[in-house]
Amino acid sequence: MNKEKKTGKKDYADIGFLFYIFTAAVTVIVFFGSLIREPPDKVPEMFAHNWYTDAAMTQRADLKHPALTDGRCSFYGVVPGNVSTGDCIWFKSKNGFLTVKVDGETRAEITESELAYLYGKTPGTDWVCVPLSDADAGKNIEINFRTNYSDTSSYIDSMYTGNTIASFRFAFSDRIVGTVICMLLMFMSALLLIVYCVLNRFIKEMPKDLLYLGTCTFFAALWSLSELRVLQLFTDKNAGLFHNLTCMTLMLFMMPLIYYYKRDLDIKSRFIVPAMTVLTVLDFAVCSILHFGGIADFHETLTVTHITLGSGALCIVYANFRRCFGEKQKEDIPPAICMILVGVATFADMFRYSGGGINDSAFYSRIAMFIYTISLGVRSLIYVTDMVKRGMKSDIISRLAYEDGLTGLGNRTAYSERLAEVNGSPATVYVFDINNLKKINDGMGHQWGDKLIKSGAEIISAVFGKAGSCYRIGGDEFVCIARGKSNAAEFSKEFYGVLSSFNSSGELEFPLMIALGSEYYDGTGDINAAVAEADRKMYEKKAELKAAS
Repeated sequence: MNKEKKTGKKDYADIGFLFYIFTAAVTVIVFFGSLIREPPDKVPEMFAHNWYTDAAMTQRADLKHPALTDGRCSFYGVVPGNVSTGDCIWFKSKNGFLTVKVDGETRAEITESELAYLYGKTPGTDWVCVPLSDADAGKNIEINFRTNYSDTSSYIDSMYTGNTIASFRFAFSDRIVGTVICMLLMFMSALLLIVYCVLNRFIKEMPKDLLYLGTCTFFAALWSLSELRVLQLFTDKNAGLFHNLTCMTLMLFMMPLIYYYKRDLDIKSRFIVPAMTVLTVLDFAVCSILHFGGIADFHETLTVTHITLGSGALCIVYANFRRCFGEKQKEDIPPAICMILVGVATFADMFRYSGGGINDSAFYSRIAMFIYTISLGVRSLIYVTDMVKRGMKSDIISRLAYEDGLTGLGNRTAYSERLAEVNGSPATVYVFDINNLKKINDGMGHQWGDKLIKSGAEIISAVFGKAGSCYRIGGDEFVCIARGKSNAAEFSKEFYGVLSSFNSSGELEFPLMIALGSEYYDGTGDINAAVAEADRKMYEKKAELKAAS
C-alpha cells in the first residue's frame, strides 16, 4: 500500500513537471510568435530609394558606399505620404556619426559618446529610429553623415518606413535564426565547461579537450551574436561597446582551437602551436594598446586580426585534413569535415566583409560553427563518458587490489606498501586481535563470525582511524599505523570504552573481545621490529582477556 502511494506521488510529480515544460514552451512560442509575426498591413516598407546627394542632386539607388568628401556626405529625400502618427523611419548606421532632420527639425542623431576614448573613432553599428507623425507626410528629410574612415565600411543600410514597433519586430525577426543559433552555441559552451569543471575534480589528468572546445565555442558565439546587431536593438546607448566586443572576441576564439588540435599540429612541427600562441597574444595585446592608446582603433588594425585568424584557420584545416586522411580514424572524420567547413566559412565571411556593406558578416561562420560544435561536442561528451566508465572500472580494480572486501579497510597488500613507506620515519604501530573467532565460526556459523569481524573493524576504524590508516592483515588480525608519536594510553582508554559500550548495547549475542598492543617506532632501524614488539604486547593482552573471561 505504501509503495502504491509513493508511486502515485511520483506520477503526479512527473505530470506536473511535464505541464511546466509545456507551459514554458507555449510562453516562448507566444512571445516570439507575437514578436516576429505582423499583419500584412503593418509590414515595414523599404525606404532605401529616391535619395539624392548634395553633389549635383545625383539620385542614388541605396545609401551604401556613400561618396565621401573629407569623410562627410549628405542625403536628401521626402517623407512618404502615407505615414501616420506612431510610424518611423528605421535604419542601421555603421561606423558613422549622423544627424537626421525632418523639415529642418532634428529627429535623431548619433554623436560622439563621452566614452569615445574607449570606443575609438567609431560609434559602432547602431539602429536609428526617426519618429514621424501625420503632419510629416511629404516633408523634406535630410541625413548628414560623417565618418572617420576612408574605406567602404561606413554606410547606412536596412532602411524602412512603418510602425515603430513593427519595424523593431521586423529587424529582430530578420535575425531570429542567427540569434537562436548563437543561444544554442552559448548553451553548448556552458554545458562543455560545466562538464569539464565537474569531472576535473574527480579524474586525475583530465584531458582539456572539453575546456578548449567550450571556451572556443563561447567566444565564437559571443562574437557571432554581436555581429548580428541584435543586442543594439535593446539599447540606445553604447553601441561602441558592442563594436569593441565584436573585435575583441574575434581575436580570442581561435587560440583554444589551436590548443585543441595541438597533438595533430605538433606532429608536423612543434613550432606551430607556440608560433600561433605568440601571434594571437601579440595581435590582442598590440591592437588593444593601439586602440585604447588612441593611436589606431580596432577597426584600423582589423587587417592584422584577419591575418592572424587566417593563419589559425589554415592550421585548423591542415589538422583536420590530417585527421581525415592521415590517421584514418573513422570516428574523427565527421568532426574533421565540419571543422574544415568552419575554416572555409571563416575565409568566406572575411572576403564578404572586405567587400563592405554586409548585413551579417558572420553568416556562414555561425552555421558552420554550430554544425561543428554539435558534432564535436557530442563526440567529446561520449569520449569523456567512456573515460569516466573506464576510470570507474579502474577504481573498482584498484579497490579490489588494496581493500579488504568484508570490512572495507586496507588489506595485507596495502599494509605492506604502507609499512615500507613509513619505514625510516617516526610512527606508532597498533596491533589488534579478535578473540574467539574460531569458536564462534564453529559453534554459530560463519555469518556470525563475519559479523564479529565487521563489528570489530568498525570500532577499530572509529577510534584509530583518526590517528592513521587501519588494515585487516589476517582473519582476526588488524593493524593501525599512525605517523609520529601518538598518545597510546589515551587511544587505548578510548578504544576499550567504546568496546565496553558496544557490548552493553547487546547488538551481538556474545561479547566482543579485542586485544590491543602498541609500540612507538622512532625511525631508526627496521619498523618490523616495532611491529613485532606491538604484536608481543597484544598477545600478552590477549592472554589476559582470556584469563579474565
